[in-house]
Amino acid sequence: MKQKLFLGIGVGISVLLTGCATVMNGPNQQIYVNSNKPNIKFKLDKVTYTTPAVITLERKNKDRVIQVNDKKCKQTIHLKRKIDPKFTLNILNGALFGSTTDYITQDMWEYQDNINIKCK
Repeated sequence: MKQKLFLGIGVGISVLLTGCATVMNGPNQQIYVNSNKPNIKFKLDKVTYTTPAVITLERKNKDRVIQVNDKKCKQTIHLKRKIDPKFTLNILNGALFGSTTDYITQDMWEYQDNINIKCK
C-alpha cells in the first residue's frame, strides 16, 4: 500500500514539473531599461523605445542587441541569452519530456532583466 502511495506521489510530482521553464516562464520575458539621463532613445529588434521602458521580449535561442543612437548618447549593448536555471533543474529531476518541451518552445532561454544605459 505504501509503495503505491509513494509511486503515485512520485508520478504526480514528475507531471507537475514537466516543462518547468515553459510553465513557470511562458514565452515572453520583461526587460527593464533605464538610463542615467532622461528620455534616451534606443532600438531593439527594429523598434524604437525611450527610457525608462519596460519591453516584453519573446524568448529565443539568439542574442539580442540594443542600439543606443541618441544625440545625448551612442552605444551598443549586447543581450546574451542564457539557459534558465529552471531548465537545468528540470533535467536534474529526470524530466526528459519537460526539458524537451522547454527546448522546443524556446522557453528555456532568458535575458538580463535590468539594463542601465550609461551616458557621459
